Amino acid sequence: MRITAGLYKGRSLRCPKEDIRPVMSKMRESIFSMMVSRFGSLENLRFLDLFCGSAIMSVEAASRGISFIEAVDKDRRKKKILEENLSIVQVPRKLHIVDVYRYLAQAARPAREPAEPFDIIYIDPPFQMDNKAKILQSLAPSLYHENSLVMIHLPKQEESLLPPSLSPEHSTDKAGKQAGGLVLERTKYYGGSALCLYGQGPVFSGTPDKQGIAGTDRIS
Repeated sequence: MRITAGLYKGRSLRCPKEDIRPVMSKMRESIFSMMVSRFGSLENLRFLDLFCGSAIMSVEAASRGISFIEAVDKDRRKKKILEENLSIVQVPRKLHIVDVYRYLAQAARPAREPAEPFDIIYIDPPFQMDNKAKILQSLAPSLYHENSLVMIHLPKQEESLLPPSLSPEHSTDKAGKQAGGLVLERTKYYGGSALCLYGQGPVFSGTPDKQGIAGTDRIS
């Protein structure tokens, strides 16, 4: 696997032997293009990579300007390769070898010094995992802010099972109204898989429907 753009363009990463689906270069180019379309630049942004696999997305993010990355995967067999892949990154980084749900539960606990939220959260669970909507429902409000972009990659037949919005009931603004919610903005298809994007609302090209979804795209 090679990094496709940025500071580390052309650098090779090792792929663990365990059963993973590394994000292919064409799809990575598309995903990061959407990120740049949203934020203008990736500089000074924070990136959370859940079910990081080989950490290809984390390294690609750092290569393209992300200033902090945090990668999470439970498979201890991958630890050495993950550390090796992440070692080329020159920005601050953290690697957690822990179950994603345990990581999310810890993030939901009150902390003396609350951690800074992430600007981009990329989620790529194993395709065979059941109830992927639970992952989105387990995201603590402290992990994202109102301008964050949350992306989840899953089989396209499971897209309809995802919630239309992420709106924690206990997150309110100064007027007491619900705040911090992100809505499903867009779905992009890559062969048999779908990438669903949650954000503030329809900021991408396309005509919003009644649920606020900005549009759908398809890549062969």
